[in-house]
Amino acid sequence: MKNTVALLLGLLSFFCAAAQPAATLDAFLPDTCNYDKTVPVPSAVLGFEVGALQASPEKVAEYYRSVAAVSGRVELIQYGWTHERRPLLLAIVSTPENLRNLDRIKAAHAALSDPAADASTDGPVFTWLGHSIHGNETSGMNASLLLLYHLAAAQTAFTQHLLENSIILIDPMINPDGIGRFTEWVNSHRSYVDNPDNQEREHIEAWPGGRSNHYWFDLNRDWINQTQPESASRAVVMLDWKPNVYTCAHEQGSDANYHFSPGAPSRVHPLIPDECQQLIGRLARDYYAPAFDRQQMMYFSGEVFDDYYPGRGREYMDFFGGIALLWEQPSSRGFLRNTANGPLSFALSVHNQLTMELATIRGAVDMRKDLLDYQKRYFRETSKEGSGYYVFGSADDLASTRRFAELIAGNGVEIYHLDKRLTAGGATFVPDSAFVVPVRQATHRMVEALFEIRESYRDSIAYDITGWTMPMAFNLPYAKVASASAGRRFDKTEAIPAGTVARAPYAYVFEWTGFYAPRALYRLLAAGVYAKVAQSPFEAQGRTFDRGTIVVPVGRVYQKVDEDSIHALMQQLAQADFLEVYALESGYTAGHNIGSSEFAPVRMPRAAVIGGAGASSVPVGDLWHLLDCQYGMPLSILPSESLGSADLARYNVLFVTGAHGDLGGPVSDKIKAWVAAGGTLVTLEQGIRFLNRLGVSGISFKPGRRATDIPYADIAVSVRASGIPGVILDASLDTTHPLCYGYTCDHLPVFKNNAIILEPLENGLRTPIRHPSDKVLLSGNLLPSLQDNLKATPAAVVSRLGQGRIISFTFDPNFRGVWYGTSKLTANALFWPELISGMSL
Repeated sequence: MKNTVALLLGLLSFFCAAAQPAATLDAFLPDTCNYDKTVPVPSAVLGFEVGALQASPEKVAEYYRSVAAVSGRVELIQYGWTHERRPLLLAIVSTPENLRNLDRIKAAHAALSDPAADASTDGPVFTWLGHSIHGNETSGMNASLLLLYHLAAAQTAFTQHLLENSIILIDPMINPDGIGRFTEWVNSHRSYVDNPDNQEREHIEAWPGGRSNHYWFDLNRDWINQTQPESASRAVVMLDWKPNVYTCAHEQGSDANYHFSPGAPSRVHPLIPDECQQLIGRLARDYYAPAFDRQQMMYFSGEVFDDYYPGRGREYMDFFGGIALLWEQPSSRGFLRNTANGPLSFALSVHNQLTMELATIRGAVDMRKDLLDYQKRYFRETSKEGSGYYVFGSADDLASTRRFAELIAGNGVEIYHLDKRLTAGGATFVPDSAFVVPVRQATHRMVEALFEIRESYRDSIAYDITGWTMPMAFNLPYAKVASASAGRRFDKTEAIPAGTVARAPYAYVFEWTGFYAPRALYRLLAAGVYAKVAQSPFEAQGRTFDRGTIVVPVGRVYQKVDEDSIHALMQQLAQADFLEVYALESGYTAGHNIGSSEFAPVRMPRAAVIGGAGASSVPVGDLWHLLDCQYGMPLSILPSESLGSADLARYNVLFVTGAHGDLGGPVSDKIKAWVAAGGTLVTLEQGIRFLNRLGVSGISFKPGRRATDIPYADIAVSVRASGIPGVILDASLDTTHPLCYGYTCDHLPVFKNNAIILEPLENGLRTPIRHPSDKVLLSGNLLPSLQDNLKATPAAVVSRLGQGRIISFTFDPNFRGVWYGTSKLTANALFWPELISGMSL
């Protein structure tokens, strides 16, 4: 270990000297940098040398605070909290003089993004170094410890030169909660003698692993969505600082070699300027490649990874006048691992990440003028692009409308309340329930990225999703118009107008169309309030109420809760859940009276999901987040290994996200018996394959189609191109079906990123949601052959098993916590399965 630590310090020494390359790094001694002895070395706080153990988030935070307390070169701010209440930190590193004048420097830098400002490009370059957004990719975070020490303590003319011309922003750990899970696992399972066997327990994390955050969200796919506190907080501070360079240190498969940006040149989003890619290419050619060449390390660039999706860290700052870079270090996962390229140590992983960080800082300073000029020119050019306005919103779903407005504002885009009623695109938009986004503004390209529909790219291969038209995610009507009357600018912190709920003489009524209607209903049931749901439309007091409408009678015959308490609760729900609550004076309603059997009592949902090995953690996390954070409902995550002893009678809905070949016959039989006795099984994505274990018949999969008349060298490309890389598809709804309550339109955008395609069923009543027989694709990059294969196929299937129901979705209705438009399907599967008539199955 002493040799690897010396290697790390030797690398620092090399970048201190900034001289001609030496034959080996060993030629440089640690004292070349003449380190300031008042700055603590990392081991003084950690209790071990960097790379000897995995540093915990708590120790990393402690070290950053220790350095900031003694160094005039470092300021430390906290910009947010994680779900588990770990701090999100940002170190601002420069010369003491620059830090004393930071407000002035920052304001001058911000002027570069203002097309109307007379901005100077003589200031320092802003470089943001991000680390370990995936919690089990910790080499970056550990490298940041050495980086901070070096920048705070090295006393050389070259270090002074870098600091004078830089504002260096170090985000040491973007995902502390995931890091905490991973570091505890690895440190607690390591041996005194490093074991490189990749089958050893140290290298195999327990489910769900440390990659994701507390709710198992991939934070590197949450930049635009900002559903998680880490992402929302980071967007605020990043758009405030407006860095010229953004980097994030990742890890990839252990048998690969180091990757650095750019990605494949044919896989770049058309809205990203060519100059951005050219600047990235300069860093790769003139700084990254030489740094690895000097060390005789293997690497690759310009392939595999793409630059499509602006909601990912690699691309995000490309839409704000900066350049964003991806680094992928082969992962040791533990401390030493056998790979196709020989043994890989964790210390070497840290060393490689540190190499890139130092090369980036040096390159950014050398390219300072070009980067600042590019940022200034970017905003001045993009602010003149495009014309017109996007308008969106729905009075039927104020919650989704408000949330989409918050998302837009959170991405640095100017957005305004609609001031005057207008009709466009087949929809009518009215003030108080609609918003206006000018196309021509400084962040024009982010505006277009949020609203665009793009169905083809230069390349048919994608690393992540290719369809993300955001109003479709919220299932909101929207249109692009030549002119619109914009009112006051929207601020996502502005207060929500409070409505008044009249006291009901007979019953309270609210519709099921709003996103938070399920939360409101659950709160009522949890408070002991009796409620009913309309299975047919009815009319009352001059208004028509659709299927799914909730009715709360106030009569003491039905309620255990007094009228005053119910009224107070209704007032709270109207405010918190964006509901229009109506007070009925009589039960003598047209169509069906309130006492009709067409109004069914609502039962309390008690939900569980199978977790553990065999389950896909992403849809489990999406579901957990929806129920826990959005609906305020408990969700029990049942470990698959203990299902044999679990009491399933506690639940009336059970979700499955994987095929679960790990579950033995007795456990599968137990679940089958539970469904047959009246339970509801809901499968998401690959969970539909679990039905084979239950012996459910009548559902078959369409075979995939892949070209075979191709050259052998094109096999890998053909396989990737024949997948479904994350696209938005059209689905037709039977809005009379309980699974589709709350939808006012019979077409719904759904997000799909899996290859599950079902054969059409003879009994169409079992498929209340299916893809149309004509145009299927709404947005994204999908081969024509796959579009044809998806036509007229089921998107959801309902099956009967004994007295129970099985509801199978071929997609994740809660995808990444941002698909508000399809989350209502999950709510319907929770609340209304017993309303699905057995005659239809």
